[in-house]
Amino acid sequence: MEFELEDGLVFPRPNAATLDAQLRVLAPNSANSFAILTLSDGDFIQTACESNGYVIERRSQSPVHHFRAVRPAGGTLFTIDEVIATFVAFGYEPAHPPFLVWESMDDELGIIS
Repeated sequence: MEFELEDGLVFPRPNAATLDAQLRVLAPNSANSFAILTLSDGDFIQTACESNGYVIERRSQSPVHHFRAVRPAGGTLFTIDEVIATFVAFGYEPAHPPFLVWESMDDELGIIS
């Protein structure tokens, strides 16, 4: 597992506390407006900071599929605490948090399965 910030700072095998601290440095229009957590199998989750929240996406490599996080009632922006919970769950827990569902982006990105 590897966590990387936009500025290139890399954290091999980050624990939950590292994810929490480093995700909190994200800010729009800065050197760190996005971050990626990649698992050993190549699957990854990423977030980007917008002016009024964060978007979250994930990608599986086998087979290849790309998803965006969506609130069950609609909406694609999340708080930093929700981003942190999602990254920790992706890295360390088998299920995603209940405040989001994953919506496929395969058609938008031209991914053919």
